[in-house]
Amino acid sequence: MIAKNIVSTSSVLGGILCLASTGVFAKEDIAQRFHTTYRSLKSIECTFTREGTINGSLIAIKGKGYDIRVGDRRIVSDGVLIWNITEGTKTVVINKVQSNSQDLSIEQMFFTMMSIYVPSVVKESGAVTTLRLLPPSPQAIVGGVEQADVSIDRSLKVKRIETRDGGQTSIWTVTSMKLNRVGATSFSYKPLSGWNVVDLR
Repeated sequence: MIAKNIVSTSSVLGGILCLASTGVFAKEDIAQRFHTTYRSLKSIECTFTREGTINGSLIAIKGKGYDIRVGDRRIVSDGVLIWNITEGTKTVVINKVQSNSQDLSIEQMFFTMMSIYVPSVVKESGAVTTLRLLPPSPQAIVGGVEQADVSIDRSLKVKRIETRDGGQTSIWTVTSMKLNRVGATSFSYKPLSGWNVVDLR
């Protein structure tokens, strides 16, 4: 009986080692760690390039607001109002945040899409892992994104995001990412004297 138990235990242990060697546990682990990290994300700071031509930066705190800069444009929001600032024309457009907007902004990718979409590993290349993110249900689709492929490094920092909305694909390259390191920041904007202010509230 003891011998049989030893054989049985050895078989189970061998099976576990086999699974580990094939990367099954590792893949499940990195997908789970990614989901846990971005579900609990409090703040983010990064620079980004969209479609290889549009360069910008993002500072955001979940539930408090964000500050996006792209060229001579700046978009600031405190979660209630949004200021769309164009320095070249000295123009500021003020509007209320549209909660039902179908436009996907970069801070929504990190705070909403990556929080609720379900990740699974689709590719591993050196130190970079690509996860496929799918909405848990049709009702949970964010900004029309039906699928997103997110490439991350070993520290779970995002390197590349490819989103698919119907037949449209958008590609973002992310650099200089800092997670949960943004200090106290006021996300509001006061137009400078002499600027053209368009208030659409």
